[in-house]
Amino acid sequence: MFTVKFASKRVEKEMSAFNKEDRLAIERVIQELSLNPRPIHLDYGSVNRCTEVKRVKAKRVRLFYMIDEKREVVQIGKIENRDSHCYGKDPREWFRAS
Repeated sequence: MFTVKFASKRVEKEMSAFNKEDRLAIERVIQELSLNPRPIHLDYGSVNRCTEVKRVKAKRVRLFYMIDEKREVVQIGKIENRDSHCYGKDPREWFRAS
């Protein structure tokens, strides 16, 4: 079982900006990540710009995270609505605050 952590308080603020339905979907995904950090049914995949950063989809929301196998930690670095801008950024910056 993995521990799920946010990379910074910024991620917590991003989560609070979503509506209730999206927050429930995000919480279900976070529970799923604690059991299985690579859920195929959530369209699990790597981000092309940085293969260490993984992505899952929860309806319109994308969660970007890194997996630390040794410490059994999933660190969420970004929660964002689906749009073309979420893939045009450098994913490494999302995890520098930690």
